[in-house]
Amino acid sequence: MTNKLALLTWVSILSVGAVSAITPAHATISCAGYLPNRYFERIENNDEFAGKLTEQTDGSQQLQDLKGNVIIDNLTDAYILMDKYLLAQRQINNGKEHGSKYGVVNAAGKTIVPFKYDEIQTEPDIATSFIVSIDTSDNASNATKQGIINRHGDWVYPLADVRIQHAHYDSDYEQDYLIVAKNSGLTGLLDDRGYWAIMPQA
Repeated sequence: MTNKLALLTWVSILSVGAVSAITPAHATISCAGYLPNRYFERIENNDEFAGKLTEQTDGSQQLQDLKGNVIIDNLTDAYILMDKYLLAQRQINNGKEHGSKYGVVNAAGKTIVPFKYDEIQTEPDIATSFIVSIDTSDNASNATKQGIINRHGDWVYPLADVRIQHAHYDSDYEQDYLIVAKNSGLTGLLDDRGYWAIMPQA
């Protein structure tokens, strides 16, 4: 408990200093350099990704199982995270949406984050939560809604007019902390279960 309180105090200080410096939507704080050896040992012990990415003649990519069966196609800019997830763009043309959208699937092809977002941010060495973004207008002052989806595909924080960035990963509890800055001027620290470690405040 003492360690967790110390962590929250440290992250609180970090968030106060960091939030004032956040201007771009792509800003992140990475604490990966401070992760203990036991965290990286867990990563090394992960099962290998049970699928493979293949390049097609048209430049697109496919996710195939190890027998060569296509799990999902029409992918671009695809890469594997933590030997568990595939983050990629996919060409969408379903009558309602057109163009290339980002999403996340697991090795079995189960969709964790639907292919409907203009951007997805995650910490590549952690990947416990995904910050999703949708461009809503051409007005640069209010063009993006952001939300958080966890590794199970559940909403942690719904799409809203906020700015979100990763703040810290607690390797002891395998828990991610994210800074949520609301347009109203309130800023809080949210964990990847959806609980406020620090309630939004000015």
